[in-house]
Amino acid sequence: MDTPARSSTVRRCSRDGCLNQVYARALCVRHGGKKQCRVEGCSTYARGGAFCFKHGGRITRRYCIEPGCAKQAHARQRCVRHGGGRKCKVNECEYLAKYSGYCRRHTTATVASFVNEETPSSTSAVDAMDIEFDMLTLLAQPTSDAEDTDDEAARHGIDWIHTLNESPP
Repeated sequence: MDTPARSSTVRRCSRDGCLNQVYARALCVRHGGKKQCRVEGCSTYARGGAFCFKHGGRITRRYCIEPGCAKQAHARQRCVRHGGGRKCKVNECEYLAKYSGYCRRHTTATVASFVNEETPSSTSAVDAMDIEFDMLTLLAQPTSDAEDTDDEAARHGIDWIHTLNESPP
């Protein structure tokens, strides 16, 4: 039976015949890539040191330095409530950043200004663009047998284009 093709970027366990992914020290978890708890008879993996959770191992987390606060610290060794959050990128804004470095107010304002810059109103868009050709003239030129069609809507559209083309600008 053929083994499925594996990605060449994933490192494999160094034990002969083992195709498992490496966890640590060139070994998979099954072959010792993960440390086991040092308490005799315990087969659980160690967490944050030499012991499992049951025997005193813990993941070291930084906690807020404010007295009486047990929350996890973020920036400046403080939780968000005590000043550990990031401030909004807008100068002199004291609110905390929520989205892409901006507070809620400036995120919506930034998106709104971007949309307004990218999609101006139809009249200002036409005024801003210096159109070099007349689209209506291009559309009014007969192609094939479009004017001889039995389709009422098509004939009405062609008549409308001719009217626009003949009217002064």
